[in-house]
Amino acid sequence: MKFFAAIGKTDYIKINGYKRGIWEFLEHQPDGWLCSIAFNQAVIPHHSQILWDCGAYTYRHLDVPMLGKNLVTPHWAIHQYKKRSRSGDIIVAPDSLLLGKNLETRIRFNYESARQFIELSKKLEGRIAMAVVHGVSIEARIERALDLYNFGYRAIGIGGLVATASNKQYNTKIIKIITQELRQLPEPIWIHVFGLSSPAYARVFDDINITSFDGASHFKEAFIAGSFFLIKGERLVKYKASKPHENPTVPLCNCLCCQTLRRYGYETRSFGVWQNNLGRAVHNLNQLLIAQKNTENQNKSNYKQLSLIINDCISSA
Repeated sequence: MKFFAAIGKTDYIKINGYKRGIWEFLEHQPDGWLCSIAFNQAVIPHHSQILWDCGAYTYRHLDVPMLGKNLVTPHWAIHQYKKRSRSGDIIVAPDSLLLGKNLETRIRFNYESARQFIELSKKLEGRIAMAVVHGVSIEARIERALDLYNFGYRAIGIGGLVATASNKQYNTKIIKIITQELRQLPEPIWIHVFGLSSPAYARVFDDINITSFDGASHFKEAFIAGSFFLIKGERLVKYKASKPHENPTVPLCNCLCCQTLRRYGYETRSFGVWQNNLGRAVHNLNQLLIAQKNTENQNKSNYKQLSLIINDCISSA
């Protein structure tokens, strides 16, 4: 199972006038990165696979999908992917989140966009074309997933669940049912889940054989909420960063990012200064990666113990 860490508007930390990719400050690296064509990345992590997203979250409240002055169409997206992506990268067909009043218009856009995009993607050698499943019901999502398979997609994303991220039981049910349907098809499918990346979700994804997932909570929590995460086993314990000019009350962290930035006068445990906030986002990502790895290791340990119990039962019989 792969985790793609999202890169937002800023993909670097500037130190002594040099732009250094945020991955340089991580002790643990994600399996790949999610980059949106809604932003112009200054530094691109060419050392690993990139999932290129169409930027649907950015134009989620618009009736017509637009990024800046550009109408988001399959042709426009392909042109952007041609400029930015490399062989082996994943490129996502333009889609719209099912929000607002014009749901039927958005549903039709998603269907037609995916249908056109799969053909256009064949012009980009080595790229993996992905389209996203949306729906107002589980039945609608399954129908759309099967449509995408019949269009020719062998990489399918499950989207539209970030708004209900706190309802883990609801989201897990949807993901499990769609995954079961796709795993029954004749050809293997790369199944990706968009926007859910907590350790609790990672455990579920590992259990049900999800191929990959992504998340941007490390950025949102750092910049919007001022959250500072510290790992505790498989859990992330949330602390509140101090306000400017206050002494931090969060425990001192000696991870690579926190140590490096402190040497240059930046404090990831404090809220407000851009470098502090960005450093905290990188710190949070590093903690998330550790928690996910701990979850994966715990799952393997549980499976091993279960296998031993089963073998003992068979031997006793």
